[in-house]
Parts: sequence; C-alpha cells; structure tokens
Amino acid sequence: MAKTTTWAAGLTMYGVLLCLPFSADAQAPARETSATAPAALSSAGSPAPQPDRTTASYGDWILRCELAASNERSCEVAQTVQDQRGQLLTHVTVRRAAAGEWIISAQVGTNITVGEPLRILFDEQAALAFPFRRCLPRGCFAEVSLAKSEAVLLARRAETARLEYINAEGRPVMIPTSFRGLAAALDALQATE
Repeated sequence: MAKTTTWAAGLTMYGVLLCLPFSADAQAPARETSATAPAALSSAGSPAPQPDRTTASYGDWILRCELAASNERSCEVAQTVQDQRGQLLTHVTVRRAAAGEWIISAQVGTNITVGEPLRILFDEQAALAFPFRRCLPRGCFAEVSLAKSEAVLLARRAETARLEYINAEGRPVMIPTSFRGLAAALDALQATE
C-alpha cells in the first residue's frame, strides 16, 4: 500500500513539474520580431531560427502568431469567455485582412436565431453588428470587416462591453466581455505587419 502511495505521489509531482514550464511560458509575453527588423544572426552567420508560435498577453486579450511553412507569419488577437463549468460562451478574434482592413470574428453556441446579428453593446447602445456567416457542430460564427482606424476606436471606447445575440427561442443572450488590453493588443498586432 505504501509503495502505491509513494509511486502515485511521485507521479503527481512529476506531472506538476512537467506543467510548470508551460504555464510560466503562457504567462510571459513572447518576443516578437518585426518584418522590418534585420534577422538575428547565429554564431555561424546564418539567420537564427524563429519560433513557430509566439504569444503575448495584453490585459484580457492574447496576441498569437504562427509561422507557416512558407515562412509567412500569421497573427491574431483573441479572447475566450467560458462559464463556470469551462463551457465556451464566446471566442472573439481580430486578424488582418487585405487592403488594410481587419476582420473581427465571434464564435458562440449553436442555439441561435440566424437572421439576427451578434451585437457588441457599450452602455446599452449597439456599437457594432456582426452577421452570422455559418454554423458548424462546434458553434456559430459571426464576422465583420472594419478599417484599422474603426477597430482601434472600438477598442478604446470602453473596458467593458457585452456581446448579445438572440437564441433559437427568441430570447436575448448577453455575454459580458472585457476590452481591457484590446487597444494595446491591436497596436502590437499592427506592429507585426
């Protein structure tokens, strides 16, 4: 019995130790390199390898960048809101599109009225409406394209807002959302261009 307890305690401690570096990395802002900055050189004189994925936290928002096989960097700013059970309520992303526009996307559950848009409200006034584009088994997706300047103004408008949509029964669903750190995250997203 004592042998099993010791083994289980050791396994638990091993699992905790394995998790520690990952959780510390997730909290620390990642180093971003600008496309205009010269590439770092290794001691052999060739460009130093770049990380495949980087993340940086800005308030309640996270900037994520991935390096594709074609060496193009793809970045987005995201926030996920979950209920007390860990169920997804909404996942909002902002990413660059062509011609200086940004796309704001929001994922919610599948129990929606498709003809009604998802709205962002500040102080009980709708600031932006997203039409729903598609529904999949994992959720429904609303999307809108904005000029960079409009997205930045929206981010600076307030620190709190709410997302609202109409469910399939015709009742409004309201999800509190934080905009704390979004303006700084969008500035960092713009710097990745």
